[in-house]
Amino acid sequence: MNKKILWSILVILFCAVPLPVHAQEGLPSFETTECPFQNPHGVDVQCGFLTVPENSSLPEGPTIRLAVAILYSSSSNPEPDPLVFLQGGPGMGALGLIPAGGITRFSAFLNRRDVILFDQRGTGLSQPTLDCPGQDTYAGQFIAEDFTFDEILPQAVKLAEECRQSLIQQGVQLDAYHNAASAADVEDLRRALGYDKINLYGVSYGTRLALTVLRDYPEGIRSTILDSTFPPQVNPYLESSKNVYLAFETLFNGCEASLVCRLAYPNLRQVFYDTVDQLNRAPVIIKNKDPKTNQEQTLVITGYVLMGVVFNQLYSTGALPRLPAMIYDAHDGAYDMLADLVWKPLKVSSSFNMGMALSVLCSEEASFYATDHEENAGSNQDVPPLPASLFEYTKRSLNGGELGLAVCRAWEVKGALPIEEEPVSSKVPTLILAGQYDPVTPPAYGRLAAETLPGSYFFEFPAVGHSVLSGGPCPLGIMLDFINDPLTAPEASCVKDMQAPHFLLRARLARPWVLAVCVMLIGLFAGTAMRSKPRQVLSRFPLAWGFSARLLSRYMILLPPIILIWIYWLNISGARIENLDPLLLDRAVETVIPLFIAMQAASLFSPEEESALEINMACPRPLFLTLLERLAVLFLIQGGIAMAASLGILLIEGGSPGTVLLRWIPPALFLAGVSVCVTLITRRSAFGIALSLLLWWSLSFLGPTMIQRWPVLWALDVYLQPGELSSIEYLLNRIFLALVGIGLILIAIRQFSDEERLLLGRSK
Repeated sequence: MNKKILWSILVILFCAVPLPVHAQEGLPSFETTECPFQNPHGVDVQCGFLTVPENSSLPEGPTIRLAVAILYSSSSNPEPDPLVFLQGGPGMGALGLIPAGGITRFSAFLNRRDVILFDQRGTGLSQPTLDCPGQDTYAGQFIAEDFTFDEILPQAVKLAEECRQSLIQQGVQLDAYHNAASAADVEDLRRALGYDKINLYGVSYGTRLALTVLRDYPEGIRSTILDSTFPPQVNPYLESSKNVYLAFETLFNGCEASLVCRLAYPNLRQVFYDTVDQLNRAPVIIKNKDPKTNQEQTLVITGYVLMGVVFNQLYSTGALPRLPAMIYDAHDGAYDMLADLVWKPLKVSSSFNMGMALSVLCSEEASFYATDHEENAGSNQDVPPLPASLFEYTKRSLNGGELGLAVCRAWEVKGALPIEEEPVSSKVPTLILAGQYDPVTPPAYGRLAAETLPGSYFFEFPAVGHSVLSGGPCPLGIMLDFINDPLTAPEASCVKDMQAPHFLLRARLARPWVLAVCVMLIGLFAGTAMRSKPRQVLSRFPLAWGFSARLLSRYMILLPPIILIWIYWLNISGARIENLDPLLLDRAVETVIPLFIAMQAASLFSPEEESALEINMACPRPLFLTLLERLAVLFLIQGGIAMAASLGILLIEGGSPGTVLLRWIPPALFLAGVSVCVTLITRRSAFGIALSLLLWWSLSFLGPTMIQRWPVLWALDVYLQPGELSSIEYLLNRIFLALVGIGLILIAIRQFSDEERLLLGRSK
């Protein structure tokens, strides 16, 4: 065989075989593999395993494999420093976010840099996995039956002992699974992949890991984002009761501060604790389906179950508005909403590994409990006496109560070194984010971490729970500003515009009101259709007011305020609209008014009505002035409705009047210009109306997906939200849309001049 051909074949075979990636000789290796999930649409993903020593003090000893996924940037010239995501827990895997759709949270970061996810040692797809049989029982805290604490304790200890023995028999060194070892894994990952610097993004326990990396390997870190911070100097076993109490108080105080909530749910605090005591005295037995098996199962609803559900739902920003309604429903004997939410902890438990969680918590938290308890005696004097039911509830917590301490004694891992509970000090630029309603890592934890991080910026977000990134566009915009320029304070004016949760009315009370509004809306449409007859709508009067007043009367004036009222009731009625952003209260005006302006603009001067245009030619002035007058009247009437609705929303939610105007005026100009031009070009107003509806629907509901897939189109996003991009980019978007709309209207004026010449010639 020809030597050149032979060498070509060998080179092709060599390049086709996945090989370990070594940045330098002797480093832990990264080997590419096929991804265990289907790649998300539009994202290039490379999977693999990082091989590292199980015990870093024994580099020649047993090794473990960490599952890694590299999400490549959509940029043709990405930044050299990727974002490395550190999952919470401890014990949660990160790669499971990709097939579950959680990858969307990283889409904005992928515009400029790669994002790396990896399952920390002992979790997810990493090998070995520290899983425990029966861990659902831990997470659910034996909620399917009415167990006392004395009945739960021996069962939990037994499960821990069995799990420990099983893992040891598999050859797992439980003492090797802790924070410092995971921080070394992050450094090994950086070096094995050949990055000079990386950016860290940690959530919950992932922030503790990020702080440990900052402490042990600061030279490889460009910036750090701490989302829901868990600093090493706090001990959850010591502060569990206080944190639970303060989390509930935040909810009660938030309801008291809201006029709607205060009137709908008076004395929420007293009602809650009374209901807890009542259910503990007389538990309620209900039938419900297990969401994992879809089989019917008996649940015993106790007061501790109610406490657990409320506490767990405080994690979720989207769940906050429903909690007062759920508490009052339970007080009145309606348990449907509560029963659905009981299973939430069990759903979470299937995605994390209990053995890893126990090794970390027992080594780094429980081992310091006795010492910390003595040192912090009397530190909670500012907290009033806690209800007895709350103390009993926190006793049952695996990561913060007597149950957890007993399980840790059975787990038998070595205690961590004292440095693991000392504050971390670093000059690496750090962004610290906290949610006002976060029940497990309260804002006070973020402020505590910031005290020893001189290069840090701290922000607390109203109406947000655990994991701040899920709190909306404002936190995301701040994160993007920071990671793009860590040495400059990020633009954070959007924080002051974030308001308290919009607490929902109880569904069984509010639905009749919503139904009545819907019936009125349907009736108005039907009545208008029955009364209207085909007729010439254009007026002989030279002034635009006569025509516009007729055209804009009836449903065209009444429908926008009715729809706005309907959206308001949807927001406070318990309707499940969290995923329908255009129906959220703060977006009501910007989605309703521009649509109606565009639809009416298409009907202002339809070329299909040539006889009517000829009549208007009797006016001793250019035809385009009539168009401008009618557009002016249109904006005046609908703008008045918009301003009235905006004023109401400002009174309810607060915010900036300037931001409210920017939300609806540029989209209205843009859509009006499009509809007028399409109508004149096609000579049919139906086409202008149809395109207006199509644009409204696609940009309202599909706009975020469109921008994620084609980021270059951000300037055309009619319904771009403040905070999704920087304030300058948002302002440029608004100016661009307004200018395009004005430009299209000027084109329409030119088109009208042509129509005028044609009609004059024809009339002669």
